[in-house]
Amino acid sequence: MFSALVAIPAGCFHEPVKLAPSFMRHMELKPIIVDTTQSEMRILDERQNRVLLRLSLSDAFLSLRRAEDMVRERMASYTMADTVKENCRLKQLASGKVEPEGILIEAHLNCSSGATAIADLTIRLVDGAPVMAIKARDHRFNRLQLVFQAEPDEHIFGGGEQFTHLDLRGKRLPMLTEEQGVGRGAQPITAGANITAGAGGSDVTTYAPVPFFFTSAYRSFDTVQNEYQVWNFGRSCYSVDIWQNELQLSFNTSGSYAALIEKYTARTGRMRPLPDWALGTILGVQGGKDKVEQVLNAALAAGNPVTAIWIQDWVGRRLTNFGSQLWWRWLPDEKAYPNFRGWVASLRARGIRVLGYVNPFLADEGPIFEEAKQRGFLVRDRLGQPYKIRTVGFPAYLIDLANANARTYLKGIIKQNMLQAGLAGYMADFGEWLPWDSQMADGERGAAWHNRYATEWARLNREVIRESGLEGEVVFFTRSGFTGSAAHSTLFWAGDQLVTFDEFDGLASAITGMLTGGVSGLTLNHSDIGGYTTINNPLKNYHRSRELLLRWAEMAVFTPFFRNHEGNRPEKNYQVYSDERITGEFAALGRLHQRLAPLMKQLMAEAAASGMPLMRPLFLHYPADHNTFALRHQFMLGRDVIVAPVIKEGALKGRVYLPAGGWIESSTGTLIRSSGWHEFAAPLGVPVAFIRADAPEVAALEALLAPEKKPEN
Repeated sequence: MFSALVAIPAGCFHEPVKLAPSFMRHMELKPIIVDTTQSEMRILDERQNRVLLRLSLSDAFLSLRRAEDMVRERMASYTMADTVKENCRLKQLASGKVEPEGILIEAHLNCSSGATAIADLTIRLVDGAPVMAIKARDHRFNRLQLVFQAEPDEHIFGGGEQFTHLDLRGKRLPMLTEEQGVGRGAQPITAGANITAGAGGSDVTTYAPVPFFFTSAYRSFDTVQNEYQVWNFGRSCYSVDIWQNELQLSFNTSGSYAALIEKYTARTGRMRPLPDWALGTILGVQGGKDKVEQVLNAALAAGNPVTAIWIQDWVGRRLTNFGSQLWWRWLPDEKAYPNFRGWVASLRARGIRVLGYVNPFLADEGPIFEEAKQRGFLVRDRLGQPYKIRTVGFPAYLIDLANANARTYLKGIIKQNMLQAGLAGYMADFGEWLPWDSQMADGERGAAWHNRYATEWARLNREVIRESGLEGEVVFFTRSGFTGSAAHSTLFWAGDQLVTFDEFDGLASAITGMLTGGVSGLTLNHSDIGGYTTINNPLKNYHRSRELLLRWAEMAVFTPFFRNHEGNRPEKNYQVYSDERITGEFAALGRLHQRLAPLMKQLMAEAAASGMPLMRPLFLHYPADHNTFALRHQFMLGRDVIVAPVIKEGALKGRVYLPAGGWIESSTGTLIRSSGWHEFAAPLGVPVAFIRADAPEVAALEALLAPEKKPEN
């Protein structure tokens, strides 16, 4: 667990850096220019005539350290600290020259031991993007920090899925994939989760951090390294601190935010469009064949355009202290689902696909676990034994994704027991739980693999689809991620939110997470309709209400994947099948979502071509309107639609901020000409959107989003 209360210094280190007499103050490697004065070094891109990076020479902008890890983890929540053995700060730029391979700078650092350390800085173009590579010559150093200057009134965006903050200025952001936490600041649940399991989380804990950031000054910076790193966006200076002896920092500038996102995703990979079947209702239900068919038939009878059912309990369920959980043995539960393959085929014949569930763990029983253990396919601890990991409710073991044979083995299980059984997709859960002190098959510690594991888990599942000849037909959805995950995942989901409205860990937080993830390359995303985490607590129960379920579904209409979740305690939650009334209301929302399929297809094609997300923060299209920088609970669907979900319990009115230009309210057809904040009527179960009046296809959008006419008696 990370704390967001760490103080951010107002300034930098205030240790002047000297220039050697022979240091070249002006160096050019077109289009990169490095200009140095007595006070700062500026790196410019001549193509845009913009400053990419400013390094103050009044401060020691580079430091190296030797340190030992002091990492505590509980239930995939981490407290990161280290013990510093030696600290070195920049004192002199000894030389600077231009070579064919780039602009080369030698930096000398004074160390606390009295020694001098040397680091090499190289600035060059890599695939069209300017890159600064910094590396310590002495490999004993395992920490590196770079400090660079902030621009006045600059706003920071990106960072992967950030569930609390949209504008990251003034925040300290650890780039570590982990459990997001239960509560994340909401009380009393956060305190309770911390007391019982250290799993409360904070406002910066996330499943899918991505170290890519862009700013309102139209510049971006990122690193594609997997090592743990902390980005600190202070008021006068920014810093990146990486647990490694080198840093590869890419930076760019452009005339628009969209162009910065396009350049970044061109290097790291983009998501592809979903198949047509994925744009219907994905009905989440479990409990065995008879119950599933009963709920499915009722939904279809109500006119819900169900194209798939998601039965996460295809492997069977067990009861634990956290509620209803799954058996992690990756074999069909033939008792709950007799003749599983035949049943899946019969549903497919009716036009209904079946989705399942898998993760990279194995529970500590069953034939698959015994074989994996015997063949050495499990992640090992410091003693070389299979690493027994305490998960929620029971112990389990992770497959070692650094072991090529183990990867092949796990892929074979997914192919044979899931895809060959007829499943059209699945939730590919977890990816964040690799222990820091584990040992991998390639000789690396888990520390080096921790963030990478999430990306490799997505890669493995994409390889399964490709090798099975099902590219473009099967959909798997992941929650964990890091740099490069978007190139492999077919779909993301926002993980396990509380069954609440709140902005810490409830409905509102899911919206923020999808927006920040979207501008970081995770363009296809959705959330569990109704939330997931359901808690029985003496102080306060967290159980899903009918109102929350419908408000969440209203928001999910405007996401690419319309899928509900029963939650970890289904019996405590209001469900989409709880009564005939909710069945009909959910069906109506499903029909609206399906009507939006043409727009979703258009936006998915755009995402694949340019990296632009489907759900967009308003500032992407209205950068001159600085009010949009703080709008984290409303979004644009593409360029022409604004959605402001109702996120207040008991509210029958919503609030929306509309930028300049005319906007048509979908529920009434009213044209709103004035910009600013507006209230609108928001009866439960009726999503409201606002259509740009001068949109090229405004009439078609009005028809798509118009309220459904109720049949006459």
